[in-house]
Amino acid sequence: MCADACPFLQLRNQVECPTCKGGEFPWLSGSAGSHTAVLCGRNAVQLTHPGQPQLALDELAEQLAGVGRVTRNAFLLRLKVDQYELTVFPDGRAIIGGTDDIPTAKTVYAKYIGA
Repeated sequence: MCADACPFLQLRNQVECPTCKGGEFPWLSGSAGSHTAVLCGRNAVQLTHPGQPQLALDELAEQLAGVGRVTRNAFLLRLKVDQYELTVFPDGRAIIGGTDDIPTAKTVYAKYIGA
């Protein structure tokens, strides 16, 4: 264990880290990060990203215009590309149609929408 002069202890005391100072582990508890759910019988996966900043769907539609067929309304953006249909909401939540495999859905989301 480090003595009081240990640089790690000094650094911990200089930052406002909820894990270091408060013993909070949001990623381990599931309160941070993405949440997934396979939508039974729909060949789709819903991805939820709590705490993510709002997506600008107009800008996203412009970026994706050359990738596949994009439709947009006030509530969502829909992208049809290859065998997938991505329905993206302003809060970052998305339904990835065309797969019921969670890793595949996450890969498709990351490829077209971002992490």
